Amino acid sequence: MYCRKCGAENDAGSRFCCRCGVPIIEVQEEEAGGGSHKRNRKIAWITVTACILLAAAAIAVVMVSKQSREKRFGDNVARADKYMEELDYEKAEDSYLKAISIDEKQEEPYIQLARIYEKKNEPEKARAILEKGVQKTGSGTIKNKYNLYTYVDEVLIPELGQCSPGTYTTEYKKSGQYSAYVESIHSEKGVVTSRIMDFDSDGEEELLAVVMDNTAEDELFHTQRNKIVLQMYENSGGKVVKNAEWGVMSNVLGTIDFEEDMLFLKEQGETVFICGSFSSLAYTLADGWGFESFVLTYDGGFQKYTGTDGETGGSSFEFYESESYIMADRLERIGLTRSASDIRDTWMMKLSMEDEKDDLLFTIAGKRQQDNFPSHYGDINPEELGKIDLEFAIWQQGAYKRQESQSTAVSGNDTNPGVDYRAAYAPIVEQVLEEYGKYNTYALWDIDGDGIQELFILCGHSEADYMYEVYTVSDGSAAYMGDFSGSHTVLYGPEEDGETYVTAAQCHMDWETIYHVSVADGKITSEQISQREVPRGADYYTNPNRLPYADVSDLSLLEGAE
Repeated sequence: MYCRKCGAENDAGSRFCCRCGVPIIEVQEEEAGGGSHKRNRKIAWITVTACILLAAAAIAVVMVSKQSREKRFGDNVARADKYMEELDYEKAEDSYLKAISIDEKQEEPYIQLARIYEKKNEPEKARAILEKGVQKTGSGTIKNKYNLYTYVDEVLIPELGQCSPGTYTTEYKKSGQYSAYVESIHSEKGVVTSRIMDFDSDGEEELLAVVMDNTAEDELFHTQRNKIVLQMYENSGGKVVKNAEWGVMSNVLGTIDFEEDMLFLKEQGETVFICGSFSSLAYTLADGWGFESFVLTYDGGFQKYTGTDGETGGSSFEFYESESYIMADRLERIGLTRSASDIRDTWMMKLSMEDEKDDLLFTIAGKRQQDNFPSHYGDINPEELGKIDLEFAIWQQGAYKRQESQSTAVSGNDTNPGVDYRAAYAPIVEQVLEEYGKYNTYALWDIDGDGIQELFILCGHSEADYMYEVYTVSDGSAAYMGDFSGSHTVLYGPEEDGETYVTAAQCHMDWETIYHVSVADGKITSEQISQREVPRGADYYTNPNRLPYADVSDLSLLEGAE
């Protein structure tokens, strides 16, 4: 044992240090205590070792669990990506949602789900999933996308205002002793509607905002007019910025006797076409059309694919013949076949509501309340001209397509169970009555000899835009077959029995053109047979087989058809 004072070594059992004489009994007690300390230290080391082993086991369990979650997350994302390639959005959505339930802090599923909801025309779902992605991941990429979805509500509408759909009524205003104009609806301004899509196919979405400016100056009548402006916004440097703008020259929501405006999207492959048509017809104070149409693409700026050079029009359109054929060819390439056909027939370069659309953004339809056409010479009294009703319809993303997919079937009757002409054709006749007035007519004739009488119905507001639309009955419902010009036209059956065509005689101002209208591959075709100048006093073309016809306000022709 060792002396605690001088450190000298002493024999076991010594009571005093052999060197300094200090009692060393305490040293013995210390040694006794040291044994206990060693035992405690050994226990402590055992405990620490056990804790280390337990911690290592726990870490191993966590690592295995993490690897398992990562694998399940990766498997679901891979599966969802495969479904995306196959355009199976329902299964892709389900797999991305499962991936989020496994790991809600990864950004990819949120971004992909937003794209799925864009494809499915469900912008509210896209906005909601991006908002959740911002909260759960803190991702700057998701935040930028979310800002695009909230920009209209949080920035544009507070700054510019928002238009409301509905029925508006306006009236004529006097401008000088011998002229008048239709007052615009001044209450509507700001955002009409918006769309978020990848318009330029660069993998990132853009925001298309449709805005109404109600402060455009009309220098002729010294008033303010409404005009439509297209604005395209993109994410840049973490901010939403306006990258391009396209202004429509035509006035809207209050122009003249008749108004028809629309904006819609048409997708062809990877390209999104933005299609607009704005037209008006004057027939009380003037006689003629004004129209503006365009088909745009976006590639960092708006590019015109086809359309008019601003607003144009007139009472006759021979001057636009070559331009109209070029435009019709381009429209046909992107699937706007009805517009192409109408433009070739009339040379009026405006788009048709009958074309198939992928997304309708808004429409405006206006017409005079009165059916009569008063003539005004000299002093004008605006009260005699009546008022204009305007239907302003704004469509949410995907709403038009969902409504378009809903269809109704029409059943037959007891007399002829295969063909119920009233059930099939009456809705079309009633729609024409509502749109154009009671003076339009319709006729029935079996043009192709299949035992079913086709409906020939005159659509339009005057000789300047009259067209005959032709329908047949298929599976109990009316099926559109095509159209042809109805301007100054009388319809006759064929000159010889057994022939399958209708003779359309266009006769006006000592000029006569004869067409044979027939069916080829289920579609209406028109072939010019003759054209001549009719000597003054001579008779125009006629034959004994004029088609039976009635006013659109009279359904008796349908009820008596067999």
